[in-house]
Amino acid sequence: MGAPLTGYDSLADALAKAGEGHEMAFRAIYEHLIDRMFSFVRPRARSRDEATDIVQDIFVDVWGAMPRFTYISDAHFYSFVFTIAKRRLIRHYKTHTHESLDDLEQSEHPRVEADITDPDGIRHLIAQLPEKHRDVITLRYFSGLPFVQIAEMLHTTETNAKVRHHRALKELRVLMQKYE
Repeated sequence: MGAPLTGYDSLADALAKAGEGHEMAFRAIYEHLIDRMFSFVRPRARSRDEATDIVQDIFVDVWGAMPRFTYISDAHFYSFVFTIAKRRLIRHYKTHTHESLDDLEQSEHPRVEADITDPDGIRHLIAQLPEKHRDVITLRYFSGLPFVQIAEMLHTTETNAKVRHHRALKELRVLMQKYE
């Protein structure tokens, strides 16, 4: 999913050590996931600093949950982390804005000019997508996951993940045309 796990034969090996409290093992897991987690959170945050804070909180939650996590597969672990990330995002918005993530998604996003050649412009467009479309786009393109892992993270079938992806791209194209 991310950078190689320095010093460990596999993700399962690093997770076993991290579950026992080995900080270096958790650091390897952190390095393995950090870019992908930031890519997942950034389109949902109002600023880069806010995204950094949220990602930090996610890793604190993951560290706290490690002793209770039972490794089944790499995809199971990524689903575990994704679930923690979603819950942290919801808590963040309830705490900091007194509105839930669902309320934010149902509200009208401000329609400002977006430069579709700029990554922040693309993030603005992705933020306008419904959550289920935004998740599949983010996991596919920002996190670089295959559909089988996306499906497991979203608790759906691989076929449904591909359908969501197709619909999300179609909706994204419509949004992009507004700014061309």
